[in-house]
Amino acid sequence: MKKNFILVVNVFFKIFKINVFSGKNKKHPNSSIRKVYTTSLLKSFAFFLIFTTTQCNKPYFWETNETTQKPPKVDESQIPKEKYLFITKSIGESKVKHNDKTEEKGSAGIFLYEGDKITTEKNSFLDLQFSDESMVRIYPNSSVSIDTIQALGKSKKVSIVLFNGLVYSKVFSSSETNKFSIHTPILSTVSSGAEWIVSFLGNQSLARVKFGKVIVYPRAKSLEDKDPMDIKTESTVGKIAVAVSEKMLLLESMQEFFLPYYPNFLLEASKIESIPNYTKWISDLNLQSKPTKFSAADIGIFNSISLLDKKLIGELFTINQELQSQIKDIKKMEELEAKRSLLENQLLKSATSDETANASVSPIYKKPKYAISRSISRRLSYYKRKGLYRRQSHQALKSESEIYDYYERLEKLLLTNDRIEIGTIISQDSSLIILHTEDGIKRIPAEEVLEVTYDYYKPRP
Repeated sequence: MKKNFILVVNVFFKIFKINVFSGKNKKHPNSSIRKVYTTSLLKSFAFFLIFTTTQCNKPYFWETNETTQKPPKVDESQIPKEKYLFITKSIGESKVKHNDKTEEKGSAGIFLYEGDKITTEKNSFLDLQFSDESMVRIYPNSSVSIDTIQALGKSKKVSIVLFNGLVYSKVFSSSETNKFSIHTPILSTVSSGAEWIVSFLGNQSLARVKFGKVIVYPRAKSLEDKDPMDIKTESTVGKIAVAVSEKMLLLESMQEFFLPYYPNFLLEASKIESIPNYTKWISDLNLQSKPTKFSAADIGIFNSISLLDKKLIGELFTINQELQSQIKDIKKMEELEAKRSLLENQLLKSATSDETANASVSPIYKKPKYAISRSISRRLSYYKRKGLYRRQSHQALKSESEIYDYYERLEKLLLTNDRIEIGTIISQDSSLIILHTEDGIKRIPAEEVLEVTYDYYKPRP
């Protein structure tokens, strides 16, 4: 209606100008006749004005009042927040198997999600940081799985399963509704503010609290990792939940809890022959806490788990999410890649400025060979300009020929210790090279690359 009104006004003034002021009306040259024209045109304009405004349910100037109305209130507790686990430090060799079947070397800068699995080898460890500033260290010779990452409003929940090895945790939440859990096959530990160690070695679990408060209790598989206090007593496993909750212990500073291995903990609800006998067995367990001490080495490890800039990690997370979307603008993609590289370098610089907690292991990254890094960067820019650059495939590419068919190119990388990797370079910065191989996505430190052969293709027979 606004457009129609403007159109009518423009037509009116155009006619008014032609008939009154142009002097082209030869039949009525004198001024009195022009006054008649002026009066008639003004009456016509008034008619159009009344017509157009009465046809509108609301006059145009009313629309501005609608924008000043306050939007309805939103329940912030129901708004999903950013949720992630971020690898802040990596020493030695470790592997990350993602839930999407891809696999890569555990390196600083990787985001972890539910279902991802981590394995550290001898003389290696990883430090993880959650979006609420909780931190853990995955000790050497350990295997863990990211079970739950939830962030809804002000409530957050993180759950990690330790299959074997040892985990150091530093959790300091601003709210008691934030729960951080470390589970072993037989033991559950939960806290919203503490420094503690959890281990599962030789089918035995041990929880040791350095500072704060941690709740520990037997982990019964029949409860499916639900909080025993949240299970209704009239449910199928309600009596088991009550028996487990009665065995909950509160560990405080300088206390520990030891739990030996019992096969009954691993029984599913359908495999338990008698619920009353099972609950009686749990009730008869003698579970107690006792004082503990921490060595200078343990204290040193806790002190070396450092917190990185949460704001920078959040910005990097947002950029990663945007890059994973279907971006068709190559220029925008290059800008995001450059910004991500800058943020990663800032975070890595912050991480390596702290003590490495292992003087015998070299720093995470050395200065990469400039010629190799520049060569890869230029080649990727060329591929993008020529339209030969494709985003990472989310489907499994199980052979070199499948990788070549998807990306239309292959690269061969000669690494230190005479190692060779064949795949497609999908991203690169001053510290890392992201390579899609038949074994999954691999993140290769740039200083390990000695030579790159472009347009390499050698399909297997």
